[in-house]
Amino acid sequence: MGDKTAEVEKLRSEIERLKKQIEEKNRYKTIVENAGEAIVILQGGYMKYLNPKAASLVGIPREKLLNSTFEQFIHPEDKQMVLNNYINRLQGKPAPESYTFRIRDINLQTKWLQIRPVKITYEGKPAILNFFIDITKQKELEKILEKTNSILRWTIESLSDGIVVVDLNFNIILYNQNFLNIWGVKDEDLEDTTRFLYIASKKVVYEKMFLKRIDELRKDIYASGKGRLTLLNGRIYEWYSIPFKVQNRVSGRIWHLKDITEKIQAEAALREREKNYRELVENVNSIVLRWKPDGTITFINRFGEKFFGYKRKELIGKNVCDTIVPQCDSEGNNLHQMIEDITRNPNRYVNNENENMTKDGKRVWILWKNRPVYDSDNNLIEIFSIGHDITEKKILEKKLEKLATTDGLTGIYNRVKFEEILEEKLRDFSLNGSKFCLFLFDIDNFKKINDSYGHHRGDHVLKEVVNVVRRSLRNDSLFARWGGEEFIILFPNTDLKSCFHVVDGIRKMISRHVFDVVGRITISGGITEVLEGDDSVSIVRRADNLLYKAKGSGKNIVMAG
Repeated sequence: MGDKTAEVEKLRSEIERLKKQIEEKNRYKTIVENAGEAIVILQGGYMKYLNPKAASLVGIPREKLLNSTFEQFIHPEDKQMVLNNYINRLQGKPAPESYTFRIRDINLQTKWLQIRPVKITYEGKPAILNFFIDITKQKELEKILEKTNSILRWTIESLSDGIVVVDLNFNIILYNQNFLNIWGVKDEDLEDTTRFLYIASKKVVYEKMFLKRIDELRKDIYASGKGRLTLLNGRIYEWYSIPFKVQNRVSGRIWHLKDITEKIQAEAALREREKNYRELVENVNSIVLRWKPDGTITFINRFGEKFFGYKRKELIGKNVCDTIVPQCDSEGNNLHQMIEDITRNPNRYVNNENENMTKDGKRVWILWKNRPVYDSDNNLIEIFSIGHDITEKKILEKKLEKLATTDGLTGIYNRVKFEEILEEKLRDFSLNGSKFCLFLFDIDNFKKINDSYGHHRGDHVLKEVVNVVRRSLRNDSLFARWGGEEFIILFPNTDLKSCFHVVDGIRKMISRHVFDVVGRITISGGITEVLEGDDSVSIVRRADNLLYKAKGSGKNIVMAG
Protein backbone atom coordinates (compact mmCIF):
# COMPACT_ATOMS: atom_id res chain seq x y z
CA MET A 1 0.00 0.00 0.00
CA GLY A 2 2.85 2.34 0.84
CA ASP A 3 4.59 1.60 -2.47
CA LYS A 4 1.48 2.49 -4.46
CA THR A 5 1.13 5.77 -2.59
CA ALA A 6 4.73 6.69 -3.39
CA GLU A 7 4.25 5.75 -7.04
CA VAL A 8 1.12 7.92 -7.26
CA GLU A 9 3.00 10.87 -5.74
CA LYS A 10 5.86 10.34 -8.15
CA LEU A 11 3.43 10.25 -11.09
CA ARG A 12 1.67 13.39 -9.85
CA SER A 13 5.03 15.17 -9.54
CA GLU A 14 5.97 14.17 -13.09
CA ILE A 15 2.62 15.44 -14.38
CA GLU A 16 3.23 18.80 -12.65
CA ARG A 17 6.74 18.98 -14.12
CA LEU A 18 5.45 18.28 -17.64
CA LYS A 19 2.68 20.78 -17.16
CA LYS A 20 5.16 23.48 -16.14
CA GLN A 21 7.40 22.53 -19.08
CA ILE A 22 4.46 22.89 -21.47
CA GLU A 23 3.55 26.25 -19.92
CA GLU A 24 7.18 27.39 -20.18
CA LYS A 25 7.32 26.27 -23.82
CA ASN A 26 4.09 28.10 -24.63
CA ARG A 27 5.38 31.21 -22.86
CA TYR A 28 8.63 31.00 -24.83
CA LYS A 29 6.70 30.49 -28.05
CA THR A 30 4.57 33.55 -27.27
CA ILE A 31 7.71 35.62 -26.73
CA VAL A 32 9.32 34.41 -29.96
CA GLU A 33 6.15 34.89 -31.97
CA ASN A 34 5.81 38.48 -30.80
CA ALA A 35 9.48 39.41 -30.72
CA GLY A 36 10.58 42.71 -32.23
CA GLU A 37 13.39 40.89 -34.02
CA ALA A 38 12.91 38.59 -36.99
CA ILE A 39 13.79 35.01 -35.94
CA VAL A 40 14.51 32.20 -38.40
CA ILE A 41 15.76 28.63 -37.79
CA LEU A 42 17.70 27.28 -40.77
CA GLN A 43 18.39 23.61 -41.10
CA GLY A 44 19.98 22.22 -44.23
CA GLY A 45 19.46 25.60 -45.86
CA TYR A 46 15.67 25.46 -45.35
CA MET A 47 13.55 27.59 -43.06
CA LYS A 48 12.17 25.23 -40.39
CA TYR A 49 10.75 28.03 -38.30
CA LEU A 50 10.24 31.76 -38.68
CA ASN A 51 8.23 34.23 -36.66
CA PRO A 52 5.75 36.75 -38.17
CA LYS A 53 8.38 39.50 -38.08
CA ALA A 54 10.65 37.42 -40.34
CA ALA A 55 7.83 36.76 -42.81
CA SER A 56 7.09 40.51 -42.98
CA LEU A 57 10.65 41.19 -44.16
CA VAL A 58 10.02 39.51 -47.51
CA GLY A 59 6.26 40.17 -47.71
CA ILE A 60 5.20 36.48 -48.04
CA PRO A 61 2.86 34.57 -45.66
CA ARG A 62 4.72 32.43 -43.14
CA GLU A 63 3.06 29.17 -44.17
CA LYS A 64 4.39 29.58 -47.71
CA LEU A 65 7.91 30.20 -46.45
CA LEU A 66 8.23 27.15 -44.18
CA ASN A 67 10.58 24.51 -45.63
CA SER A 68 11.61 26.90 -48.45
CA THR A 69 15.20 28.04 -48.96
CA PHE A 70 16.40 31.26 -47.43
CA GLU A 71 19.03 31.59 -50.15
CA GLN A 72 16.43 32.74 -52.72
CA PHE A 73 15.99 36.08 -50.90
CA ILE A 74 19.69 36.97 -50.51
CA HIS A 75 20.97 39.78 -52.74
CA PRO A 76 23.16 38.30 -55.52
CA GLU A 77 26.16 40.37 -54.51
CA ASP A 78 25.98 39.13 -50.87
CA LYS A 79 24.87 35.53 -51.45
CA GLN A 80 28.28 33.85 -51.41
CA MET A 81 29.37 35.68 -48.27
CA VAL A 82 26.19 34.71 -46.36
CA LEU A 83 26.38 31.05 -47.44
CA ASN A 84 30.04 30.78 -46.48
CA ASN A 85 29.30 32.16 -42.99
CA TYR A 86 26.37 29.74 -42.63
CA ILE A 87 28.45 26.68 -43.58
CA ASN A 88 31.43 27.73 -41.44
CA ARG A 89 29.20 28.16 -38.37
CA LEU A 90 27.59 24.73 -38.87
CA GLN A 91 31.03 23.15 -39.21
CA GLY A 92 32.38 24.94 -36.15
CA LYS A 93 34.79 27.04 -38.18
CA PRO A 94 35.47 30.75 -37.47
CA ALA A 95 32.55 32.95 -38.53
CA PRO A 96 31.51 36.53 -37.56
CA GLU A 97 29.16 36.79 -34.59
CA SER A 98 27.26 39.55 -36.37
CA TYR A 99 27.36 41.09 -39.84
CA THR A 100 25.19 42.91 -42.36
CA PHE A 101 23.90 41.87 -45.78
CA ARG A 102 21.09 42.60 -48.22
CA ILE A 103 17.93 40.73 -49.18
CA ARG A 104 15.27 41.32 -51.81
CA ASP A 105 11.59 41.05 -50.87
CA ILE A 106 8.74 39.82 -53.05
CA ASN A 107 8.64 43.22 -54.82
CA LEU A 108 12.43 43.05 -55.47
CA GLN A 109 12.97 45.93 -53.05
CA THR A 110 16.42 45.78 -51.40
CA LYS A 111 16.60 45.74 -47.60
CA TRP A 112 19.58 45.78 -45.30
CA LEU A 113 19.65 43.25 -42.39
CA GLN A 114 21.93 42.77 -39.42
CA ILE A 115 22.22 39.10 -38.47
CA ARG A 116 23.29 37.35 -35.23
CA PRO A 117 23.49 33.59 -35.94
CA VAL A 118 23.70 30.92 -33.16
CA LYS A 119 24.30 27.18 -33.68
CA ILE A 120 21.62 25.02 -31.96
CA THR A 121 20.11 21.55 -32.07
CA TYR A 122 16.61 21.56 -33.44
CA GLU A 123 14.49 18.39 -33.37
CA GLY A 124 17.66 16.39 -32.80
CA LYS A 125 19.64 17.86 -35.71
CA PRO A 126 22.16 20.73 -36.08
CA ALA A 127 20.59 24.04 -37.09
CA ILE A 128 21.30 27.80 -37.05
CA LEU A 129 19.07 30.13 -35.02
CA ASN A 130 19.20 33.58 -36.73
CA PHE A 131 18.15 36.90 -35.26
CA PHE A 132 17.59 39.63 -37.89
CA ILE A 133 17.17 43.40 -37.46
CA ASP A 134 16.00 45.55 -40.39
CA ILE A 135 18.61 48.37 -40.68
CA THR A 136 17.51 49.69 -44.08
CA LYS A 137 16.61 53.16 -42.76
CA GLN A 138 19.86 53.31 -40.82
CA LYS A 139 21.80 52.52 -44.01
CA GLU A 140 19.89 55.23 -45.91
CA LEU A 141 20.73 57.74 -43.17
CA GLU A 142 24.37 56.63 -43.24
CA LYS A 143 24.41 57.19 -47.00
CA ILE A 144 22.93 60.70 -46.59
CA LEU A 145 25.39 61.43 -43.79
CA GLU A 146 28.28 60.22 -45.93
CA LYS A 147 27.17 62.50 -48.78
CA THR A 148 26.74 65.42 -46.38
CA ASN A 149 30.18 64.86 -44.89
CA SER A 150 31.65 64.64 -48.38
CA ILE A 151 30.05 67.97 -49.35
CA LEU A 152 31.20 69.55 -46.08
CA ARG A 153 34.78 68.39 -46.58
CA TRP A 154 34.78 69.52 -50.21
CA THR A 155 33.41 72.90 -49.13
CA ILE A 156 36.04 73.60 -46.47
CA GLU A 157 38.81 72.32 -48.77
CA SER A 158 37.61 74.77 -51.42
CA LEU A 159 37.98 77.73 -49.07
CA SER A 160 41.12 79.82 -49.38
CA ASP A 161 41.15 80.29 -45.61
CA GLY A 162 42.24 77.92 -42.87
CA ILE A 163 39.43 76.03 -41.11
CA VAL A 164 39.57 73.80 -38.02
CA VAL A 165 36.72 72.30 -35.97
CA VAL A 166 37.15 71.10 -32.37
CA ASP A 167 34.83 69.38 -29.90
CA LEU A 168 34.12 70.58 -26.35
CA ASN A 169 37.33 68.93 -25.13
CA PHE A 170 39.25 70.79 -27.84
CA ASN A 171 39.97 67.61 -29.74
CA ILE A 172 40.42 68.41 -33.43
CA ILE A 173 37.73 66.65 -35.48
CA LEU A 174 37.90 68.40 -38.86
CA TYR A 175 40.32 70.69 -40.73
CA ASN A 176 41.39 71.61 -44.25
CA GLN A 177 44.74 71.58 -46.05
CA ASN A 178 45.04 75.37 -45.81
CA PHE A 179 45.01 75.10 -42.02
CA LEU A 180 47.95 72.68 -42.22
CA ASN A 181 49.74 75.00 -44.63
CA ILE A 182 49.29 78.05 -42.37
CA TRP A 183 50.95 76.31 -39.42
CA GLY A 184 53.37 74.16 -41.43
CA VAL A 185 52.23 70.94 -39.73
CA LYS A 186 51.21 67.43 -40.80
CA ASP A 187 48.07 65.39 -40.11
CA GLU A 188 49.70 63.49 -37.26
CA ASP A 189 50.52 66.78 -35.50
CA LEU A 190 46.77 67.39 -35.05
CA GLU A 191 46.05 64.04 -33.35
CA ASP A 192 47.03 65.57 -30.00
CA THR A 193 45.69 69.11 -29.45
CA THR A 194 48.19 69.84 -26.68
CA ARG A 195 51.05 68.93 -28.99
CA PHE A 196 49.64 71.09 -31.78
CA LEU A 197 49.16 74.13 -29.51
CA TYR A 198 52.76 73.81 -28.38
CA ILE A 199 53.95 73.78 -32.01
CA ALA A 200 51.66 76.67 -32.96
CA SER A 201 52.62 78.82 -29.96
CA LYS A 202 56.26 78.71 -31.05
CA LYS A 203 55.31 80.20 -34.44
CA VAL A 204 53.39 83.29 -33.27
CA VAL A 205 54.80 86.70 -32.34
CA TYR A 206 52.90 86.99 -29.05
CA GLU A 207 52.96 83.46 -27.58
CA LYS A 208 51.43 84.19 -24.16
CA MET A 209 48.60 86.28 -25.58
CA PHE A 210 47.88 83.53 -28.13
CA LEU A 211 47.60 80.78 -25.49
CA LYS A 212 45.61 83.02 -23.12
CA ARG A 213 42.98 83.80 -25.78
CA ILE A 214 42.58 80.12 -26.67
CA ASP A 215 42.23 79.19 -22.99
CA GLU A 216 39.51 81.85 -22.53
CA LEU A 217 37.48 80.43 -25.41
CA ARG A 218 38.05 76.86 -24.21
CA LYS A 219 36.50 77.75 -20.83
CA ASP A 220 33.56 79.76 -22.21
CA ILE A 221 31.87 77.39 -24.69
CA TYR A 222 29.21 79.99 -25.63
CA ALA A 223 31.61 82.84 -26.41
CA SER A 224 32.56 84.08 -29.87
CA GLY A 225 35.92 85.67 -30.54
CA LYS A 226 37.91 87.44 -33.21
CA GLY A 227 41.27 89.09 -33.56
CA ARG A 228 44.51 89.37 -35.50
CA LEU A 229 47.40 86.92 -35.41
CA THR A 230 50.96 87.62 -36.58
CA LEU A 231 53.32 84.72 -37.25
CA LEU A 232 57.08 84.79 -37.02
CA ASN A 233 57.27 84.23 -40.78
CA GLY A 234 55.66 87.66 -41.31
CA ARG A 235 52.21 86.44 -42.37
CA ILE A 236 49.24 88.18 -40.73
CA TYR A 237 45.89 86.48 -40.21
CA GLU A 238 42.45 87.66 -39.20
CA TRP A 239 40.71 85.01 -37.10
CA TYR A 240 37.31 84.42 -35.62
CA SER A 241 35.86 81.56 -33.61
CA ILE A 242 32.22 80.64 -32.99
CA PRO A 243 30.54 77.74 -31.19
CA PHE A 244 28.49 75.27 -33.24
CA LYS A 245 25.43 73.33 -32.10
CA VAL A 246 24.17 69.78 -32.65
CA GLN A 247 20.51 69.19 -31.75
CA ASN A 248 20.43 72.66 -30.21
CA ARG A 249 23.34 71.94 -27.86
CA VAL A 250 26.79 73.50 -28.10
CA SER A 251 29.04 70.69 -29.27
CA GLY A 252 32.28 72.39 -30.19
CA ARG A 253 33.91 75.36 -31.87
CA ILE A 254 34.84 76.42 -35.42
CA TRP A 255 38.01 78.45 -36.04
CA HIS A 256 38.52 80.46 -39.22
CA LEU A 257 41.83 82.05 -40.27
CA LYS A 258 42.02 84.51 -43.19
CA ASP A 259 45.37 85.66 -44.59
CA ILE A 260 45.29 89.50 -44.71
CA THR A 261 49.03 90.03 -45.21
CA GLU A 262 48.68 91.53 -48.69
CA LYS A 263 45.83 93.75 -47.51
CA ILE A 264 47.91 95.07 -44.61
CA GLN A 265 50.91 95.60 -46.88
CA ALA A 266 48.76 97.46 -49.41
CA GLU A 267 47.39 99.71 -46.67
CA ALA A 268 50.91 100.39 -45.40
CA ALA A 269 52.12 101.14 -48.92
CA LEU A 270 49.20 103.49 -49.44
CA ARG A 271 50.01 105.35 -46.24
CA GLU A 272 53.62 105.66 -47.36
CA ARG A 273 52.56 107.07 -50.74
CA GLU A 274 50.31 109.55 -48.98
CA LYS A 275 53.20 110.71 -46.85
CA ASN A 276 55.44 111.15 -49.91
CA TYR A 277 53.10 113.19 -52.09
CA ARG A 278 51.16 115.18 -49.50
CA GLU A 279 53.77 117.92 -49.39
CA LEU A 280 53.89 118.05 -53.18
CA VAL A 281 50.15 118.31 -53.79
CA GLU A 282 49.63 120.94 -51.11
CA ASN A 283 51.69 123.43 -53.12
CA VAL A 284 50.54 122.94 -56.73
CA ASN A 285 48.27 125.48 -58.46
CA SER A 286 45.66 122.88 -59.32
CA ILE A 287 42.82 121.22 -57.45
CA VAL A 288 43.96 117.88 -55.99
CA LEU A 289 41.11 115.71 -54.79
CA ARG A 290 40.86 112.15 -53.49
CA TRP A 291 37.51 110.48 -53.02
CA LYS A 292 36.11 107.02 -52.37
CA PRO A 293 33.89 105.03 -54.76
CA ASP A 294 30.88 106.05 -52.63
CA GLY A 295 31.71 109.74 -53.30
CA THR A 296 33.23 110.53 -49.89
CA ILE A 297 36.01 113.14 -50.05
CA THR A 298 39.15 111.95 -48.24
CA PHE A 299 41.55 114.73 -49.26
CA ILE A 300 41.61 118.15 -50.91
CA ASN A 301 44.63 120.43 -51.13
CA ARG A 302 44.89 124.08 -50.12
CA PHE A 303 44.37 125.34 -53.68
CA GLY A 304 41.13 123.29 -53.89
CA GLU A 305 39.91 124.71 -50.58
CA LYS A 306 40.47 128.26 -51.76
CA PHE A 307 39.03 127.66 -55.23
CA PHE A 308 35.75 126.17 -53.98
CA GLY A 309 35.52 128.54 -50.97
CA TYR A 310 35.37 125.79 -48.34
CA LYS A 311 37.48 125.03 -45.33
CA ARG A 312 39.03 121.57 -45.45
CA LYS A 313 37.02 120.29 -42.51
CA GLU A 314 33.83 121.25 -44.36
CA LEU A 315 34.72 118.87 -47.22
CA ILE A 316 36.60 115.91 -45.69
CA GLY A 317 34.14 113.11 -44.99
CA LYS A 318 31.42 114.79 -47.06
CA ASN A 319 30.14 113.55 -50.40
CA VAL A 320 31.15 115.30 -53.62
CA CYS A 321 27.47 115.32 -54.60
CA ASP A 322 26.58 117.26 -51.47
CA THR A 323 29.30 119.85 -51.92
CA ILE A 324 31.14 120.59 -55.19
CA VAL A 325 29.07 118.59 -57.72
CA PRO A 326 25.54 119.93 -58.43
CA GLN A 327 22.64 117.63 -59.35
CA CYS A 328 22.60 118.80 -62.98
CA ASP A 329 24.73 121.06 -65.13
CA SER A 330 23.44 124.11 -67.04
CA GLU A 331 22.35 121.94 -69.95
CA GLY A 332 20.36 119.51 -67.75
CA ASN A 333 22.87 116.63 -67.69
CA ASN A 334 22.66 114.56 -64.50
CA LEU A 335 26.05 115.03 -62.81
CA HIS A 336 25.30 112.78 -59.83
CA GLN A 337 24.68 109.94 -62.28
CA MET A 338 28.00 110.82 -63.94
CA ILE A 339 29.77 110.44 -60.57
CA GLU A 340 28.28 106.94 -60.18
CA ASP A 341 29.40 106.05 -63.68
CA ILE A 342 32.95 107.22 -62.94
CA THR A 343 33.18 104.70 -60.09
CA ARG A 344 31.80 101.92 -62.31
CA ASN A 345 33.85 102.76 -65.42
CA PRO A 346 36.77 104.94 -64.24
CA ASN A 347 38.83 104.36 -67.38
CA ARG A 348 36.18 106.15 -69.47
CA TYR A 349 36.75 109.35 -67.46
CA VAL A 350 40.53 109.65 -67.42
CA ASN A 351 40.01 113.14 -68.88
CA ASN A 352 36.65 114.68 -68.14
CA GLU A 353 35.15 118.16 -68.36
CA ASN A 354 32.13 119.00 -66.23
CA GLU A 355 30.49 121.81 -64.30
CA ASN A 356 31.16 122.11 -60.59
CA MET A 357 29.86 124.47 -57.94
CA THR A 358 31.59 126.64 -55.36
CA LYS A 359 30.32 127.11 -51.82
CA ASP A 360 28.49 130.34 -52.77
CA GLY A 361 26.67 128.57 -55.65
CA LYS A 362 28.81 129.86 -58.52
CA ARG A 363 29.02 127.46 -61.47
CA VAL A 364 32.57 126.73 -62.68
CA TRP A 365 33.94 124.41 -65.34
CA ILE A 366 36.77 122.03 -64.39
CA LEU A 367 38.93 119.78 -66.57
CA TRP A 368 39.49 116.71 -64.38
CA LYS A 369 42.23 114.16 -64.85
CA ASN A 370 41.04 111.09 -62.93
CA ARG A 371 43.16 108.10 -61.95
CA PRO A 372 41.57 105.04 -60.30
CA VAL A 373 43.45 103.43 -57.39
CA TYR A 374 43.08 99.67 -56.79
CA ASP A 375 44.10 97.34 -53.98
CA SER A 376 45.99 94.06 -54.46
CA ASP A 377 42.71 92.25 -55.22
CA ASN A 378 41.95 94.74 -58.02
CA ASN A 379 39.15 96.37 -56.04
CA LEU A 380 38.66 100.11 -56.64
CA ILE A 381 39.46 101.90 -53.39
CA GLU A 382 39.60 105.56 -54.45
CA ILE A 383 39.69 108.07 -57.32
CA PHE A 384 42.65 110.48 -57.51
CA SER A 385 41.53 113.62 -59.35
CA ILE A 386 43.49 116.69 -60.48
CA GLY A 387 41.37 119.63 -61.65
CA HIS A 388 42.14 122.70 -63.78
CA ASP A 389 39.79 125.70 -64.02
CA ILE A 390 38.56 126.07 -67.63
CA THR A 391 35.59 128.36 -66.91
CA GLU A 392 36.86 131.21 -69.11
CA LYS A 393 37.63 128.77 -71.93
CA LYS A 394 34.06 127.39 -71.75
CA ILE A 395 32.56 130.90 -71.79
CA LEU A 396 34.59 131.70 -74.91
CA GLU A 397 33.54 128.43 -76.55
CA LYS A 398 29.88 129.24 -75.93
CA LYS A 399 30.34 132.69 -77.46
CA LEU A 400 32.00 131.18 -80.51
CA GLU A 401 29.28 128.56 -80.79
CA LYS A 402 26.62 131.27 -80.66
CA LEU A 403 28.38 133.25 -83.35
CA ALA A 404 28.56 130.15 -85.53
CA THR A 405 24.88 129.25 -85.17
CA THR A 406 22.97 132.52 -84.75
CA ASP A 407 22.33 135.55 -86.93
CA GLY A 408 24.42 138.41 -85.67
CA LEU A 409 21.74 141.04 -86.32
CA THR A 410 18.51 139.41 -85.12
CA GLY A 411 19.78 136.82 -82.61
CA ILE A 412 17.81 133.96 -84.17
CA TYR A 413 19.31 130.87 -85.87
CA ASN A 414 21.31 131.49 -89.03
CA ARG A 415 20.91 129.57 -92.26
CA VAL A 416 23.74 127.07 -91.51
CA LYS A 417 22.22 126.06 -88.18
CA PHE A 418 18.71 125.86 -89.64
CA GLU A 419 19.85 123.56 -92.45
CA GLU A 420 21.44 121.29 -89.85
CA ILE A 421 18.17 121.14 -87.87
CA LEU A 422 16.15 120.59 -91.06
CA GLU A 423 18.25 117.53 -91.91
CA GLU A 424 17.57 116.11 -88.43
CA LYS A 425 13.82 116.67 -88.82
CA LEU A 426 13.84 114.97 -92.23
CA ARG A 427 15.59 111.94 -90.70
CA ASP A 428 12.97 111.80 -87.92
CA PHE A 429 10.21 111.96 -90.54
CA SER A 430 11.82 109.12 -92.49
CA LEU A 431 12.20 106.94 -89.39
CA ASN A 432 8.99 107.53 -87.44
CA GLY A 433 6.78 109.77 -89.58
CA SER A 434 7.14 112.91 -87.44
CA LYS A 435 5.48 115.55 -89.65
CA PHE A 436 6.37 119.23 -89.81
CA CYS A 437 5.63 122.35 -91.89
CA LEU A 438 7.99 124.91 -93.41
CA PHE A 439 7.11 128.60 -93.76
CA LEU A 440 9.36 130.79 -95.91
CA PHE A 441 8.56 134.53 -96.04
CA ASP A 442 10.16 137.85 -96.81
CA ILE A 443 9.37 141.54 -96.29
CA ASP A 444 7.56 143.14 -99.18
CA ASN A 445 9.34 146.10 -100.86
CA PHE A 446 12.26 145.89 -98.41
CA LYS A 447 14.69 147.41 -100.94
CA LYS A 448 12.52 150.51 -101.01
CA ILE A 449 12.84 150.80 -97.20
CA ASN A 450 16.63 150.63 -97.45
CA ASP A 451 16.72 153.12 -100.30
CA SER A 452 14.33 155.54 -98.60
CA TYR A 453 15.45 155.34 -94.97
CA GLY A 454 18.92 153.83 -95.15
CA HIS A 455 20.32 150.43 -94.19
CA HIS A 456 20.41 151.30 -90.52
CA ARG A 457 16.61 151.73 -90.52
CA GLY A 458 16.29 148.55 -92.60
CA ASP A 459 18.23 146.62 -89.95
CA HIS A 460 15.92 148.01 -87.29
CA VAL A 461 12.89 146.74 -89.28
CA LEU A 462 14.44 143.26 -89.56
CA LYS A 463 14.93 143.05 -85.79
CA GLU A 464 11.44 144.36 -85.07
CA VAL A 465 9.88 141.83 -87.49
CA VAL A 466 11.66 139.05 -85.57
CA ASN A 467 10.27 140.35 -82.26
CA VAL A 468 6.72 140.48 -83.62
CA VAL A 469 6.93 136.95 -85.09
CA ARG A 470 8.43 135.47 -81.92
CA ARG A 471 5.35 136.47 -79.94
CA SER A 472 3.23 134.16 -82.10
CA LEU A 473 5.49 131.07 -82.00
CA ARG A 474 5.38 128.03 -79.75
CA ASN A 475 8.51 127.08 -77.80
CA ASP A 476 9.22 124.16 -80.13
CA SER A 477 9.06 126.26 -83.33
CA LEU A 478 12.43 126.87 -85.03
CA PHE A 479 12.95 130.38 -86.42
CA ALA A 480 15.90 131.42 -88.60
CA ARG A 481 17.05 134.18 -90.92
CA TRP A 482 17.34 132.62 -94.37
CA GLY A 483 19.15 135.54 -95.97
CA GLY A 484 18.64 139.29 -96.48
CA GLU A 485 15.00 140.01 -95.69
CA GLU A 486 13.99 136.33 -95.97
CA PHE A 487 13.04 134.30 -92.90
CA ILE A 488 12.10 130.64 -92.41
CA ILE A 489 10.15 128.88 -89.65
CA LEU A 490 9.86 125.11 -88.98
CA PHE A 491 6.69 124.03 -87.15
CA PRO A 492 7.14 120.48 -85.73
CA ASN A 493 4.29 118.01 -85.14
CA THR A 494 1.62 119.89 -87.05
CA ASP A 495 -0.29 119.66 -90.34
CA LEU A 496 -0.65 122.17 -93.16
CA LYS A 497 -4.18 123.27 -92.32
CA SER A 498 -3.43 124.11 -88.68
CA CYS A 499 -0.16 125.73 -89.57
CA PHE A 500 -1.70 127.96 -92.24
CA HIS A 501 -3.91 129.66 -89.65
CA VAL A 502 -0.86 130.41 -87.51
CA VAL A 503 1.26 131.90 -90.29
CA ASP A 504 -1.62 133.88 -91.74
CA GLY A 505 -2.10 135.31 -88.27
CA ILE A 506 1.56 136.30 -88.27
CA ARG A 507 1.06 138.02 -91.63
CA LYS A 508 -1.89 139.98 -90.30
CA MET A 509 -0.07 140.92 -87.10
CA ILE A 510 2.85 142.38 -89.04
CA SER A 511 0.57 144.26 -91.42
CA ARG A 512 -1.15 145.90 -88.43
CA HIS A 513 2.08 146.71 -86.60
CA VAL A 514 3.38 150.28 -86.88
CA PHE A 515 7.15 150.29 -87.33
CA ASP A 516 9.12 153.28 -86.09
CA VAL A 517 9.74 155.83 -88.86
CA VAL A 518 8.80 153.35 -91.60
CA GLY A 519 5.17 152.90 -90.57
CA ARG A 520 3.30 149.82 -91.79
CA ILE A 521 4.88 146.99 -93.83
CA THR A 522 3.69 143.63 -95.14
CA ILE A 523 5.12 140.18 -95.73
CA SER A 524 4.50 137.45 -98.30
CA GLY A 525 5.21 133.78 -97.79
CA GLY A 526 4.77 130.19 -98.80
CA ILE A 527 3.96 127.33 -96.43
CA THR A 528 4.29 123.60 -97.20
CA GLU A 529 4.13 120.30 -95.40
CA VAL A 530 6.86 117.65 -95.55
CA LEU A 531 6.11 114.88 -98.06
CA GLU A 532 7.43 111.38 -98.65
CA GLY A 533 10.71 111.54 -100.56
CA ASP A 534 11.44 115.14 -99.56
CA ASP A 535 14.98 116.27 -98.93
CA SER A 536 16.20 119.65 -97.74
CA VAL A 537 16.40 121.00 -101.25
CA SER A 538 12.96 119.87 -102.43
CA ILE A 539 10.97 121.09 -99.44
CA VAL A 540 12.67 124.52 -99.38
CA ARG A 541 12.26 124.87 -103.14
CA ARG A 542 8.55 124.12 -102.79
CA ALA A 543 8.15 126.80 -100.11
CA ASP A 544 10.20 129.24 -102.18
CA ASN A 545 7.99 128.69 -105.24
CA LEU A 546 4.92 129.36 -103.12
CA LEU A 547 6.55 132.55 -101.81
CA TYR A 548 7.11 133.87 -105.33
CA LYS A 549 3.61 132.87 -106.27
CA ALA A 550 2.37 135.02 -103.35
CA LYS A 551 4.54 137.91 -104.58
CA GLY A 552 3.04 137.61 -108.05
CA SER A 553 -0.48 137.65 -106.65
CA GLY A 554 -0.24 141.11 -105.19
CA LYS A 555 1.91 140.55 -102.05
CA ASN A 556 0.74 140.55 -98.39
CA ILE A 557 -0.40 136.96 -99.03
CA VAL A 558 0.50 133.47 -97.73
CA MET A 559 0.29 130.67 -100.25
CA ALA A 560 -0.05 127.04 -99.06
CA GLY A 561 0.78 123.90 -101.01
